[in-house]
Amino acid sequence: QLEKCIDNALRKNDFKPLKTLLQIDICEDVKIKCSKQFFHKLDDLMCRELNKKDIQTVSTILVSFGRCGKNISILGKAGLLTMIKQGLVQKMNYDLQVAIVEALCRMTPEKQRQELACQWFSMDFIANAFKGIKVSEFET
Repeated sequence: QLEKCIDNALRKNDFKPLKTLLQIDICEDVKIKCSKQFFHKLDDLMCRELNKKDIQTVSTILVSFGRCGKNISILGKAGLLTMIKQGLVQKMNYDLQVAIVEALCRMTPEKQRQELACQWFSMDFIANAFKGIKVSEFET
């Protein structure tokens, strides 16, 4: 169901199913089967929305993956293990995280960052550090 929601968002620009999925918290208890292409779809969607500077949509995607990520199964294997085998975590994780955090910080007004940081980051010290970043601290 998560992958279908990502497909709708990617192909039809329809985020309603993804937002509905988040509201019913189905990701908390259910194993989610996804195709081998799931992470490529997710990456394409994130890149597109970051390029559009649509902070609400990026937030929705990050929250959905954060809630559902541990329950994702690809070809019968744990999603994170599959990511590691594909090299996504080892090769891209740090650079991707840095790029996403920088984009979120640049695109999000300070007040909105204060409100959303705890949803985006599960560890309090990271959320608090993110809240403390000033846009002027980035090189331009």
